[in-house]
Amino acid sequence: MEALDLPELHDETVFLLANLYYNDEDFEAVVNLKPLLEDEHLLAQWLFAQSYRELENDDQASEEYQALLESTLSENPEFLKDYSEYLREIGHIKAARPIIEQYLLLVPDDEEMRNLLQE
Repeated sequence: MEALDLPELHDETVFLLANLYYNDEDFEAVVNLKPLLEDEHLLAQWLFAQSYRELENDDQASEEYQALLESTLSENPEFLKDYSEYLREIGHIKAARPIIEQYLLLVPDDEEMRNLLQE
């Protein structure tokens, strides 16, 4: 917590705390860190999206995921797979399709995701 007072480490500390809380499944604590983030930190924002998802706050989770899709995380296969799983989880099957297609451009050997696309 003291590291939050170090300006050069502030956002990285927020991310590390968010990651710690997420791994402890304290999703409320993760989203409570969001106002502390001073600059864009995509991995921290992804943790916020996942935490809102776990808290079943679909509106906020969707907003976070959609914003991240417009960032460089759109080239991250783990993010794309996670987002496609979330979309399928909330019943947005058609919206998941382009995300899965984008994922498969990066990971063409993933037969499980290829099968999902065909389903």
